[in-house]
Amino acid sequence: MSASLVTQHFFAPLNVGEIENPEGIGSAASLSCGAVLRVSLRVDEAQRISAAKFKVSGCSYLVAACSILSTALTGKTTGEAAVMCQPATALQLMGETWPAEKRDCLALSSRGFVAAISNYSDAVRDRSAGSSLRRAAAGRAARPRG
Repeated sequence: MSASLVTQHFFAPLNVGEIENPEGIGSAASLSCGAVLRVSLRVDEAQRISAAKFKVSGCSYLVAACSILSTALTGKTTGEAAVMCQPATALQLMGETWPAEKRDCLALSSRGFVAAISNYSDAVRDRSAGSSLRRAAAGRAARPRG
């Protein structure tokens, strides 16, 4: 990644903020540098990320990584987005050579987005399991005893 692209995304990051009533929320932090980030996602009925926003306190590379990832993940399914956040794929997404000493920043941003995707997936699974339990309970209640 060129320094100019990092500078561009640091001084004018895309998708900064929080989504009101998000479908997925994730966070990540680093004890080594003190960086913290929070990600919120809006996911549509087709499980596509329609909006991704972040709030971050960290270095320019972390801000740039979050900005680039939030843009790249928008329009992707949650499964596609999770794959894009894997270390090798995320590194390729950045386009050019990412400095070795800043790979932790890229990994941290990826962890935040994956945490939000996991939060969304867990909520969908819980709602689905809850619906199944309610249907099963309703079916038992409707059976005649005898």
